[in-house]
Amino acid sequence: MAVESRPGCTWIGVDRRTGALEELAKRCREAGFSHRIFAVCCSVGDVPAIFPAGCADAVTANPPYGVEGKTRPSPDRGRDVSRRGPGLLLHEFLRAASHLLRPGGQLCTVNRPANLDRILTGCSAFGM
Repeated sequence: MAVESRPGCTWIGVDRRTGALEELAKRCREAGFSHRIFAVCCSVGDVPAIFPAGCADAVTANPPYGVEGKTRPSPDRGRDVSRRGPGLLLHEFLRAASHLLRPGGQLCTVNRPANLDRILTGCSAFGM
C-alpha cells in the first residue's frame, strides 16, 4: 500500500460509488490505516465545493478512460461506470485535481495512451 511509504500523510479517497468506499474502508481497517485514510462520497464535479483549494501535495486519479457511446460497455454495471463516462468527464477529473493541488503538487493518473493528448490539453488548460 502506498500509505506505508508515506507515514506522515493523510489520504482521502473520493468516489461516487458507496461500494467502492466501503471496500476502501474495509481494506484500511484490515491494514491498520483507518486513522489515516478517509472516504468522501461525492461526484468529481463536487470536489471544488467540498475541499479547499490547494489542500493536497499530490493527487492520484483513475478516471474512466472510455467515452459513453464510443467504447464497448461492460456487462458488469459497476465496472462499466468505472470505465466509461461522458466525454468531458476526464476534464472534470483534471479540473478537480488542479483545484486540490498546491503549487508544485503532483498529479498521477491512470489512463489509455490514446487519451494522452486530451490529458495534456486538460492539464494545460487548468494550469498544471
